[in-house]
Amino acid sequence: MTTRKIIAETEGLILRRYQKGDLQDLYEYLSDAEVVAFEPYEPLTLKEVKEEQKWDIC
Repeated sequence: MTTRKIIAETEGLILRRYQKGDLQDLYEYLSDAEVVAFEPYEPLTLKEVKEEQKWDIC
C-alpha cells in the first residue's frame, strides 16, 4: 500500500498530511484563541500540538 502525501491540489491550494516540519505553523494557529473559537477545544500549548501532530503525520 502506498501513502499519498498530497490529498488534493488546485492552482492555488495543496492539501497534504502534516509533516514534522509543520510543528511551528500548527502551533501558531492552534494556539490562537480567535482561530479555535468555534472548535470543540481551547487553544493548545506547544506541547499539546506536538502530541497531537504525532497522530496526524503520514
